Amino acid sequence: MRAFICADVSDPSIFHQALRHPLFASRCIRRADTQPLHYTLFFIGETDDDAVDAISRELDSICGRIRGFEVVYSGIGIFGGNSSPRVLWAGVHDDENLDRIIREISAKLAALGYMSEERASVPHVTLARFRCKPERQLVESIIEEYRNTEFGREKLTRVHLKRSILHPGGAEHVILHTSLLGGADH
Repeated sequence: MRAFICADVSDPSIFHQALRHPLFASRCIRRADTQPLHYTLFFIGETDDDAVDAISRELDSICGRIRGFEVVYSGIGIFGGNSSPRVLWAGVHDDENLDRIIREISAKLAALGYMSEERASVPHVTLARFRCKPERQLVESIIEEYRNTEFGREKLTRVHLKRSILHPGGAEHVILHTSLLGGADH
């Protein structure tokens, strides 16, 4: 199975203003809000069903030591550049706790044989994927319009281990395990 560790966006409506931008009328773009919006903390990739328990125990251990903290959703960017965009995303920011939880998850999962991606991680919420190359000015327009926009804030209190089932129309995400951060309401 294909798996990853993430946190869900509790109120995806915070992005509705950006999702009404003219770019979303393009046939080249597929919105990602058909599933709960989330941001990936660690991409596991292919793994055995038997590994879920070990990964869940490590996740519980890490999350139990870190108190819930506030994240800020702000700015819009793209992966792939203006000439060949692949993903439109909103940034996820905080002071230092987000980096800490990502580092700890990466270290614990490396001990289980799962390596993090070599490229630097950019915490983000995927808003849309590009099917083809849209009009360049539309891409530049949405980035410029929302570059410094704060969409909202929320407290991160739980982290999920999810399975990703790929379908022709997009991925289906199934929660396998949820870990609460220390101090989170149970």
